Amino acid sequence: MCVKMIYSLNLVIAILFHSHLFHKIMQIREIDRVSDISPEDFRKNYYEPKRPLIITGLSNDWVAKNKWTWDYFKSIVGDKTVGVYNNTRAGARVLVNGADDYIRFGDYRT
Repeated sequence: MCVKMIYSLNLVIAILFHSHLFHKIMQIREIDRVSDISPEDFRKNYYEPKRPLIITGLSNDWVAKNKWTWDYFKSIVGDKTVGVYNNTRAGARVLVNGADDYIRFGDYRT
């Protein structure tokens, strides 16, 4: 029974995906991409109509893009103790935000 239901559901999804109705329901459309836009154009064409927009290159002139290197952070916080975490999911025997170990920040990538 369960296998039949899954098969039927997959079949319905496949039919819908390839149908005009699916695309109309989902309103699938390409997202515009710009490297520069005025506040007025953004507000009128994207913010007010709630349309997504990808704006590229916004961080090109940020000081942090070149300043924030590993050596920079080691120079200012290398002696601070920080927690080291693994990617195990939390559970009954695993703490939600518990560090697995603590080391000096400057020793992390040695």
